[in-house]
Amino acid sequence: MPIRYYLYAAVIKEKIPYIDILMEHAGSCREGFFLVGGTVRDFFILNRRIRDYDFVLSGSPFFNAKRFADAINGAYVVLHERFPTARVVKGDCIFDFTSLRGGGIESDLGSRDFTVNALAISLFDNGHEVIDVTGGLDDINNRIIRMVSRDNLAEDPVRLLRAFRLAAELGFAIQRDTLHTISALRGLISGAAAERVWAELKMLLQVSQSTEIVKSAFETGLLLALLPELEPLRGLKQNRFHHLDVFDHTMAAYEAAEAIINNPCLLIPGNLKAWLDRYPHKSALIKLSILLHDAGKYPTRRLSKDGDFSFHRHEHEGAGIAAGILSRFKASAKETEFVTMLVKNHMRILAFKRAWRDAFALMKKPLIRLLNAVGEDIYALVIVWAADSGAKPEGQEQTIDICRDILDFYECQYMPRKTAPRFITGRDLIETFGLIPSPLFSEILGAIKLKTLEGLIDSKDKAASLVEEFLHARGTR
Repeated sequence: MPIRYYLYAAVIKEKIPYIDILMEHAGSCREGFFLVGGTVRDFFILNRRIRDYDFVLSGSPFFNAKRFADAINGAYVVLHERFPTARVVKGDCIFDFTSLRGGGIESDLGSRDFTVNALAISLFDNGHEVIDVTGGLDDINNRIIRMVSRDNLAEDPVRLLRAFRLAAELGFAIQRDTLHTISALRGLISGAAAERVWAELKMLLQVSQSTEIVKSAFETGLLLALLPELEPLRGLKQNRFHHLDVFDHTMAAYEAAEAIINNPCLLIPGNLKAWLDRYPHKSALIKLSILLHDAGKYPTRRLSKDGDFSFHRHEHEGAGIAAGILSRFKASAKETEFVTMLVKNHMRILAFKRAWRDAFALMKKPLIRLLNAVGEDIYALVIVWAADSGAKPEGQEQTIDICRDILDFYECQYMPRKTAPRFITGRDLIETFGLIPSPLFSEILGAIKLKTLEGLIDSKDKAASLVEEFLHARGTR
């Protein structure tokens, strides 16, 4: 063991929050109390901030975690009864306590997923040695994700997906034999707990530089095992507006979306970056929607009279496919609604392209209807539009111009008008116009709202005039 790892181990122990209190309350576990896994790994990787601390111990994790929580006034949670695991939360720090597996630390480390996670430090070993029985420290130095064993991956198939997530997060390469094993075991992923798979997939897609790793996950067949609906897209020829088959177009669009998300100001100035910063978790969902945006093309492809292919209403078919996939993953209702909205609306840009420059006034109503439906998620839709266009041989420049115009209209006109005080209220209809509450109220107020958003009404007098016109047209005046 190189001397620098002894020194690092000592430094690591010193940096664990509440380490003195933790060791003071270790009780009979003093000879079997270890800091393990990714926590140890991350201390050896530059600029990896540590907030999660994983411990294994020979005694009861529940008893020791509860004593520790009480001593630091932290929150105590039982995570798993069958595989004894408890958690203590204090501020932004998380401390997980698990029973030592296999009767000793070497056996415990040998049962882990990847060598870079199979590391430990004894809290009570005066030598401060980093325990490494699988070569994890060398793999960290060589920036490699290597499995501990095939059996360990087969035991918990979520680990197959975790390999790609770790590679993306750390900027590591997955070792060849490990890739081959993942490919061979890919069918097992369908039997894994859906909630855990969904959480792992989102973490993978959330990584800012995930394109090449996602491509690799598709090449092994793992992501196609998770998303079999995309298998028919491979080799599926498109029409004259595309130079790639549907699957390759999808991956090109994914790369384009990731580039926009990482540097939104380079393409679309305004509040797009602020929106992404406010909702960072939506980046993963946007990327997933890109993977699924053309899933409806296979069932809707038809040969037209001119000998070209058409995919009529494939966006609606795709939204249904996306909803089914998210249901299978047991995603939340909000996640499902967001992704299916993006898939369903990814073709709406075509209507704006056809008439944008010459007839913007004519496009105001459909644009306002769209904005009323999607709200601030227009920022996500703009990313999808730009990425989809960027994966085609031409037309992106016009799409980007339209996206800029739409966001400018949304930020500078639509939102100020939408959030301004109403010119006419239901009370006004009763007190000023002598109307009795009825369904007519919503018609009148809806018409005023629409014309206000269009910029045709900007005062109470104009709103009142519209009410009079409305009532005269209905014969009530």
